[in-house]
Amino acid sequence: MLLTNEMLNANKVIRYKKDNCEIYIVEKDGKSFLVGIYNGEHSTYAKVTITFTGNWNCENILYVPFGYFVFSKDEKELVDKIKKKIEELSKNVLG
Repeated sequence: MLLTNEMLNANKVIRYKKDNCEIYIVEKDGKSFLVGIYNGEHSTYAKVTITFTGNWNCENILYVPFGYFVFSKDEKELVDKIKKKIEELSKNVLG
């Protein structure tokens, strides 16, 4: 899966392909977010969170206490859910 600026209505999207996931750094309206995308046995899922101090790897993104998980069997639906969660974090956490 490849997320783009256009898909997320973001200013900038940077992708890092790792062994267990894909990590995206998303900048939108001056705020930064991390998105980890994982392939599960029955679906693709993502963790959407704010940036944090420390090592940004597949495991740490899963265990950071802030953020949302999204699940989907369809790529388009996953992107729509990621966009919604970025908006929620922007309003509720980063204000």
